[in-house]
Amino acid sequence: MWRSTTASFAALWLWASPAFAAGGSDVIDDSTPETPGHCHLDARGILGTFDVRAIGFAPACTLDAMPKLEIGAAFLRTSSNAGIDPTLGPALKLNLREEETGLGAGLIGQANFNLKSGRMDTAAIIVPVTVPLGKAVTWNTDFGVIYNLAGTHEQGFAGTQIEADIGGGLNLMGEVYGRAPGHGGAQIRLRWTPGGGNFDFDLLYGLYPDGFTAREFTIGVTIRT
Repeated sequence: MWRSTTASFAALWLWASPAFAAGGSDVIDDSTPETPGHCHLDARGILGTFDVRAIGFAPACTLDAMPKLEIGAAFLRTSSNAGIDPTLGPALKLNLREEETGLGAGLIGQANFNLKSGRMDTAAIIVPVTVPLGKAVTWNTDFGVIYNLAGTHEQGFAGTQIEADIGGGLNLMGEVYGRAPGHGGAQIRLRWTPGGGNFDFDLLYGLYPDGFTAREFTIGVTIRT
């Protein structure tokens, strides 16, 4: 299954990394980079309680010369009662072990820079682990450390996700995740990939995705080339 390293925009949810993303706006990532020689672009719109709104764009590519490394970036513009915050940052995902072996593993590194203040707000190092549970079901687990300049400087992060192809080009996902000390959230997602082609359309619903916002709705599209 295809995945995106840069698409989840977890800067909004975890004040951390858009690098986590088992495709689209998922928070949990898998261990597999984009297909070598190909690129993708994710676009997302997010609406949450407390007047939280966000739009985001995230391109990423894997070169033929470096087939195990995905290189990407993410832009996110968030508005809320606290004001408007635009962030931009790079994201890298390195595959360490292919999931076709029965246990995939990788390493993700990412940073977010606040375009208003000019400073780095967050950075993260994450280890994604992928276990195929048959042809249609995949289990992904992430763990790592988030550096948050605005709050507690070092925070642990962990989460797990199950996704399944349910036929008709549809993929269903559920995930739970959290960061220390004690802030957790969950999401469910329905994805439609018409004809198994180069476009994904996502609809997500999240509960306390950042530990504080009660509900969020996300609509997204991914274009692959």
